[in-house]
Parts: sequence; structure tokens; C-alpha cells
Amino acid sequence: REEQNRRWADERVSKGQALMARSLAAAQRPGSDALRCFEQALAQVPEHPGALLGRGVHGARSGHLDRAKKDLERAFRIDPKAAPDARNELDKVEAQLEARDAAHRRETAARAEATSGKGQYGDRYGTDAHSAGVGFSGGLAEQGGYLSSGSSLDQRS
Repeated sequence: REEQNRRWADERVSKGQALMARSLAAAQRPGSDALRCFEQALAQVPEHPGALLGRGVHGARSGHLDRAKKDLERAFRIDPKAAPDARNELDKVEAQLEARDAAHRRETAARAEATSGKGQYGDRYGTDAHSAGVGFSGGLAEQGGYLSSGSSLDQRS
């Protein structure tokens, strides 16, 4: 029974690889049919290194980097013969994850800077929103509808 499951899983992996090769040759993202083949193989043989490698590559090409990394690491551990392919794909995924994380850190820092009251121009006008008496808690409503920063433009006659 195990041998039969293994042969069937091997067939599913081969079909998934062919589907992926076709979509990658056409410069398209791999389709769900390829993923389904790899998942069917893994349902029969959970530690099938070819199915893990295939699903990992599919995940990487589809933008599911965290899942891809897990599958590729498992394939790498299970079958040393698959190691070069799995290692190569894993290196690519780790580089993509690092780039994604770096972009997220930059975005978070930019958002924090923008909400601190000192954006790209810093304290350009000698005051910021908090020291001018204009903030979210007080603001214009408590000051009679006029800015109260001491500027001659605060009220117009």
C-alpha cells in the first residue's frame, strides 16, 4: 500500500511540475492546478520531498513566502538529494522575506515620523502643532475657531 501511495504521489508531483513549468515559461504565476497536485501528493505521502519542493516553489512564485520557506526547509531536511534545488529556492525566498521586512520597517518608521508632528520639513516654522496650541485634544474649536499661534494671520478683521 505504501508503495502504491508513493507511485501515485510521484505522478501527482510530476504533473504539478509540468503545470508549473508551463506557467513559468509563459511568464505567469503558477495556477491552482499545480498546487492541487502537490497537496494531493502530500495527502498521500506527507514527507514527499518533491511535493514539498514543488509546493514551496509554487508558494514563492505566488507570494506566499512564509509557507514557501517552511516547505522548502522541510524538503531540504528530508532528502539530501533534493537539497541543492531546495537550498537554491530557499535562498531566494529568504532574500525576498528580508526585502519585504526591510520595506515594512521603512514604512513603519516613515509613518511614525509623519505622526510625530515633525515630517520631512522638521520644525521649519519654529513651532510644531503641539506647541502652537493646535492639537487633537484642543484645536480650533476651543479657541473660538481661530488658530492661536501668535501669528498676525490668526484673525482677520
